[in-house]
Amino acid sequence: LIIPTARFLILHAAAWNALFATVQLGIAAGLLWRRTVRLALAVSFAWVLGVWAIGEGFGSLLTGIATLPGGAPGAVLLYGLIGLLVWPRAHQSLPPSGGSVAGEGPLGERGGRVIWAVLWCGGAILQILPGPYPPFSVLGTTINMNLPEPGVLESLDRTVVSLVDRAGNPLELLLATVEVLIGIHVLRGGQRLRPVLWVGIALSLVFWVVGQNFGGILAGHATDPNAGPLYVLLAAVLYPRTGTTGRGEDRTTEVHTTEVRTTEEPT
Repeated sequence: LIIPTARFLILHAAAWNALFATVQLGIAAGLLWRRTVRLALAVSFAWVLGVWAIGEGFGSLLTGIATLPGGAPGAVLLYGLIGLLVWPRAHQSLPPSGGSVAGEGPLGERGGRVIWAVLWCGGAILQILPGPYPPFSVLGTTINMNLPEPGVLESLDRTVVSLVDRAGNPLELLLATVEVLIGIHVLRGGQRLRPVLWVGIALSLVFWVVGQNFGGILAGHATDPNAGPLYVLLAAVLYPRTGTTGRGEDRTTEVHTTEVRTTEEPT
């Protein structure tokens, strides 16, 4: 699927690049105008499917090298999931003071937390599956592919890969355990939701630096920032606003009205 598509596109690479950039700019512009948000999100969902399959090879999930540090399950898929969580419902009013942004979407807070749990627990499964590389060396694909990074970042890559090689399986098991805990505790909600989301944000940023090399932006070969910032954005979508317990329950306020009848007596 990928190779024939690449051979077709390379024949007119400049024209296709211009078209792809225009589509992405159009999606971005549509998201900024309330009347076109739904249309922009719908177009983005179709874009996500195409790029995830052809551009990202399904996030390398079928290759045996996909891990959360390396950006699994693919940054573009996360765009689609976040877009689904924030899809504006019909006749949507201003959000209440409590709850999260996901609570205003069609899947609700509970649906958002399930997506978060599946991503992190799925990442733990990918972490312990046998593969050709240790967990962080997927981050060092720039080394394996001879794509030069700035000196400091390339040196960091080599240091991390060396340390991971020495640590071996215990580090993989520890990392998988942390990923499972991050996923499961968000499902529980309650008072622990905020701290767990912050741990997920911190770990995602670590992965972004030492696993994804800022998405290759500093090397000049990036087409997106990779998955790290998207996990941070997903955490922001799930983060409870002030005045909520973070339990994510759909709440309704019942207003009881009393009918007052006035009886006039003849004088």
